[in-house]
Amino acid sequence: MTAIRRRYTRSCSGMIDGVPDARDELQRIWDEHAVAPFPTSIDKNDERWDEFVVHPVMMDADLAGAILGVLKGSTGPTETQRKYLTDGLRELAVTWHLVPNEARPYFARLQRMAELALDP
Repeated sequence: MTAIRRRYTRSCSGMIDGVPDARDELQRIWDEHAVAPFPTSIDKNDERWDEFVVHPVMMDADLAGAILGVLKGSTGPTETQRKYLTDGLRELAVTWHLVPNEARPYFARLQRMAELALDP
């Protein structure tokens, strides 16, 4: 949906044609994520992560920080936040095969939030 259409079809409730806009969806998912424990199946000492640029604990922290910054801001992501979000999405895609099945919903939610945070 284009920004122009979004601006003119948004109702007072933050909905676009009956569907929550990206920021509302981002806030809803963030509220779920903020109370979710970090997956215990991620072994912080697993040497398989050493070959990649970032460990999942840091990936989570970097993405969560950028997402929270977008939620607290009044505009879209800053250039720094955009860099953290795009880098985090790329790193997550490259390391997805190492994410244990039990931890995948946690990181899939993080991925979805990063995608939404990039939507101005």
